[in-house]
Amino acid sequence: LQSVVGSFLYYGYGLALYQYTGASISLLIGIALATMQTVFSRWWMQNHAQGPLEILWHKATWLSFRKD
Repeated sequence: LQSVVGSFLYYGYGLALYQYTGASISLLIGIALATMQTVFSRWWMQNHAQGPLEILWHKATWLSFRKD
């Protein structure tokens, strides 16, 4: 997720921040993204038994079909 958000922030198809930020600011943005992701992950795992994609995968592979 951090790579997806980072590429959106820096590449031309997103916000193209590469034009405006230097190495120091980019490092701070990376640290902020990692911190937010860690906080969200801890909160999620305290409140849910599975990750969000794991839940979708489980539902998609364990569909129950009624036999008529």
